[in-house]
Amino acid sequence: MRVTDGRSKVPDNRVWRKSSRSQNNANCVEVRYALDGLRDSKNSDGPSLRVDVRSLVWSVRADRFER
Repeated sequence: MRVTDGRSKVPDNRVWRKSSRSQNNANCVEVRYALDGLRDSKNSDGPSLRVDVRSLVWSVRADRFER
């Protein structure tokens, strides 16, 4: 997080975060605060997927992918 005015903290959009439900196991993805990328938590230095995370979640919930 970066401090903007000495009082409030605003998330840095370059920072990655892991799901609070991951329970410290390696089977997780991380998302950027800007919600424009995903990456494998096991390989944080590896490639990332540039994607509109909001649209991706909406599509998954709407069952728009074949299984």
